[in-house]
Amino acid sequence: MQKQAMAVVRFGSDTAGFTANGIHFDVPAGTAHFMEHKMFDNNGENAMETFAKLSADVNAYTAFDQTAYYFNCTDNFYESLAELVKMISTPNFTKQGIESERKIISAEIDMYKDDAPWQAYFGLLGTMFPAHPIKNEITGSKEDIEKITEEILYLCYNNYYTPSNIAFIAAGDIDEDRTAEIIERGLSLPKDTGSCKDIIKDYGTGEKLVHKNMDIKMPFFYIGSRLKDTVLTAQELVKNRIMLECTAGECSPFYQELIDKEIVETPLGFDVIMGRDYGAKFVFGEAKEPERVLERFLKNRKGGLLNIEAAAKKQRSAIIMQTESISGICGVLADCFAKDIEFLDILKNYDTIDTGRFFDTDEDDVYMSIVGGRK
Repeated sequence: MQKQAMAVVRFGSDTAGFTANGIHFDVPAGTAHFMEHKMFDNNGENAMETFAKLSADVNAYTAFDQTAYYFNCTDNFYESLAELVKMISTPNFTKQGIESERKIISAEIDMYKDDAPWQAYFGLLGTMFPAHPIKNEITGSKEDIEKITEEILYLCYNNYYTPSNIAFIAAGDIDEDRTAEIIERGLSLPKDTGSCKDIIKDYGTGEKLVHKNMDIKMPFFYIGSRLKDTVLTAQELVKNRIMLECTAGECSPFYQELIDKEIVETPLGFDVIMGRDYGAKFVFGEAKEPERVLERFLKNRKGGLLNIEAAAKKQRSAIIMQTESISGICGVLADCFAKDIEFLDILKNYDTIDTGRFFDTDEDDVYMSIVGGRK
């Protein structure tokens, strides 16, 4: 039977600086992602090889507000868990290893240059949040990663890879007491420092429409708006998710009009991001003439009120279905930990949400990023 364990750290790409012991430190863009790579270096032995010997698949990811390390297995769960704990507890940042990793991440940065959705997404964030680190690609740029040193990695590790900032999540047919005992026995982390991440309220002002040429068959677009209320709560997160379902879901008047007028051929995607000092909602997809999507969006985004109850039920059901898989429940709980939100509060809010101020986006706060085609 499949099992998974995950270690999630509240340290991601939205950290550009912090204060510890009265001293301010700058964090180069891409540092959290760089550290994710380097944590797999176990004193010269790649952790992936160690997990492979245990027949476990190990991986990691970095997001805006978190870094997560996880493995999947059917056998040797407890041995694999001990290795995960060891990996998180024993950083190995050397000058030679960092120089070698720079080349790998540089190639990864080049790869994303050809990813139209990625370029459209960060093109939008760049114009919506020009003065906030959320605008930076999670990998950082080649110039950014040149600034990353041993000292910076250890500084961030010692201030963020601390007991209060890390959670272990495990799912599957496992013994809870044995799992906790392995974590408690093997985990060795720096003491909590009380470090404080920079809070940024001035997002800056960018262009309402940005465009990047790319040789692709169909242009890709992102439409977004900054949230007025950036207080990170389960209620705000649920409210904005339901709003987007009503606005751009497959049953919304907006989407039906796009299909009827053959402006788009495939369903739209939508998402909400929220951190301690930022928040935004997005609609994205492919269209031959993306500007026509924006035009219809501005006219229809306050429609769909009759679908609120149905949208809430649909999303609540989708979340419950997601938690029926091992990886799904770990991912959901990791995101809740990173945002300091209780999972049950999210479910409760789908039943009790106040829909009074759903559609409060000002027209002048709508931005668009297009990749593909020509201006």
